[in-house]
Amino acid sequence: MKVSLRKKSWWERAVDPLMGRLRGRTLAVNGQAVTARSVAKPAARAVGGVVVATAISAVISSVRGQGR
Repeated sequence: MKVSLRKKSWWERAVDPLMGRLRGRTLAVNGQAVTARSVAKPAARAVGGVVVATAISAVISSVRGQGR
């Protein structure tokens, strides 16, 4: 038998505190159980998308400002 410690991914480290608070409770939407992972991952992607869009907008604005 091999025993080893696995390093948690950044995603697991980010979600674990929230998961600990929700243990023993179930949130349901339209009868379907909602897990912390199913909510947090799309939210993180949305925030990341906003950050990328803001960065692209800043680059475009600076390029337009240099042309004048």
